[in-house]
Amino acid sequence: MEEGRLLILANTRGNALLETEFVSQFNKDQPFPWTNVPSAFTQGKEEAVMPDQISIGLEKLLLAALPPGRDSVQRMEYSFLHGKCATNEIYFDEIIPAQGYRLITSFIDRKTNERYSELSEVQVYPGTTTIMVITFYVPSERERIRNKQIPRIDVFKLFGKGTEVLPN
Repeated sequence: MEEGRLLILANTRGNALLETEFVSQFNKDQPFPWTNVPSAFTQGKEEAVMPDQISIGLEKLLLAALPPGRDSVQRMEYSFLHGKCATNEIYFDEIIPAQGYRLITSFIDRKTNERYSELSEVQVYPGTTTIMVITFYVPSERERIRNKQIPRIDVFKLFGKGTEVLPN
């Protein structure tokens, strides 16, 4: 069976992530264009608070944040990705069969005790790396009143040919 790499990154600080204009350069048929991309995502300027009880599931697996990589290459790769994607945690990093998967994410808003959840489909292509970037946005009280912001989960997808993420 053909395989691809799936990498799930998350921003769990409560900030909104914004796509930069460079995101359109990512394509499953070409290697990652990191030399042309100063950052794929940036943090929004809104004030935010941390969400509570974050859960990320892939199909029937409930995922927990992975500890930093044990070897130096993996640690360097994760630091590099966090810098490019404005994230702070890795939830999944495996070579898996190339097919479609369901990604289920949720959190509780501490202010209202409401649960927010999002169901996304992710397609893993053979010989490519699929990066899922998840952000849990929880606006501060001031943002809720002033800008009528509401909590939400945003899920972004990036693709690149090959299973290596770091530039050569």
